[in-house]
Amino acid sequence: MLKVMIVDNESAIRKGLVHCIHWGDLGCEIAAQADDGMMALEQIPVIQPNIVISDIRMPGMDGLELAEIIARDHPGIKVIILTGYPDFAYAQRAIQYHVVDFVLKPMTVENLTNAIEKAKAAIAEDRSSQDLQEKLSTTSARNMELQQSMLLHDLIHRVACSQLYVLNRLAQLKMDLHSYFVLKLHITSLSEEALTEEEYNEYLNQSQEILSDCLSSYQHYYIARGTQDCFVVICAAGEAPITALCKEAVNIVGSLAHFLLFIGISNCNDNPINLADAADEAAQAVRFTVFTPDHPVTHFAELSSFPQQLTDEIFEMLSALKSAMELRNPADTEQLLDCIFAYADSSKLPPDTVRNICVYIHQFGMELQFPGMAGHSLEGGSISSLKRIMETNSIAEMESCTRALVQQTQDMAQSSAASADHIVSSVQTYISAHYGEQLSLDQLAQQFYLSSSYLSRLFKRETGTTLTTYLQNVRIEAAKNLLRTTALKSYEVAERVGINDPVYFSRIFKKITGLKPKDYRHSVQNESSV
Repeated sequence: MLKVMIVDNESAIRKGLVHCIHWGDLGCEIAAQADDGMMALEQIPVIQPNIVISDIRMPGMDGLELAEIIARDHPGIKVIILTGYPDFAYAQRAIQYHVVDFVLKPMTVENLTNAIEKAKAAIAEDRSSQDLQEKLSTTSARNMELQQSMLLHDLIHRVACSQLYVLNRLAQLKMDLHSYFVLKLHITSLSEEALTEEEYNEYLNQSQEILSDCLSSYQHYYIARGTQDCFVVICAAGEAPITALCKEAVNIVGSLAHFLLFIGISNCNDNPINLADAADEAAQAVRFTVFTPDHPVTHFAELSSFPQQLTDEIFEMLSALKSAMELRNPADTEQLLDCIFAYADSSKLPPDTVRNICVYIHQFGMELQFPGMAGHSLEGGSISSLKRIMETNSIAEMESCTRALVQQTQDMAQSSAASADHIVSSVQTYISAHYGEQLSLDQLAQQFYLSSSYLSRLFKRETGTTLTTYLQNVRIEAAKNLLRTTALKSYEVAERVGINDPVYFSRIFKKITGLKPKDYRHSVQNESSV
């Protein structure tokens, strides 16, 4: 409904205008009345009328003076003037102040209705024009963003472009890359179930939104790279606190408990032609975050500098070693350690590079794969071995210390848990006793001094079902029992079995049993009465 304000110093005229027109049929309502122009101006900011119908001659401020101020301060309001004086000078001023129409007194319903229709048409035209301008502005901005992203995509993927072309395009697209960093974002789901491409895209979009909030002081651009990764180009000087801002974003994402965010950061660069090299630095940095669970943000400067090809091959071997240690496979672990140190020897890797590899192996062996042991004190031999790795320049001594550390990690893991059957049986027993609590894969893994990924794979291998599905089934069986034997409401049953969201509980219950909770209770009651 359009809001109408009536301004006239004669009360009878105002009342007549209120009652002589079927305002609702015109899509309007009387929102306010005023005795004169001054009173009208006081009310306009509060009422925000769409149409003002004003007498031309009033004490204090006449209708045309009011129209002049409205045209200047509230140009969206349409003004209709009531007058008993058809004067050409009035008409000239009215045109200047964008008055929609004159209605001569004594006015008729038809004349006033026609004037209101003109005002409505003018409002509709303004809104249409405003919508068009907004659409054009949005389209222009999106087109600019698309072109910016395409240029950065080409540079990152080393599409052949001359330096002159790149500089000209940057100027045309209003992009300042005289000092920049490149980030690579990688997300990993905490769910045991395989995620769809749409779900990964949703998580990646959430990560980008969070990171954008943290980087709000810096111009930055996103470049797509698969469903779990993307690049970010940040226009910032070398002293900018990029690492701290990335850690802030990672911590926020971590609080969501749905997925993990890892970020690799390149060195600061001052030449847009080198964008691909900076992207490679970010990619190398993010690949090593997987081995440092307590440091999900890695700056390229923290890595030893060696060729990308070596980085890829070492990464593959470290990934395989990590899996072997997760599965507690001593033979494979020993073989992979042989491969890693043989490769380091044949590739003539410098001591600093080998030292970093040894530290990574120790970190994911002691902290990531066996988080329950992270707070335990290592024996003196382990501490001295790690210290020797950090202090020595002898690659042979680094290798010896690393092998000793890996062996001790495996011994501790073997002594902290029995066979796979015993582990799975213990987990099942724990779930049966605690299903009414807020259990998660991470909590169960910590309870049994295991990594989440190892427990997940072990449980699926031994039982043929995922841990999440098993926990759901236990909870639903308990819920069925409560529905059969108690008068608890559905949401109370959900809370008793550890599910706080009654809508989610109903959906899972129906998925497993084929019935909603209330329908299940009715079916049980009907069976009992037969």
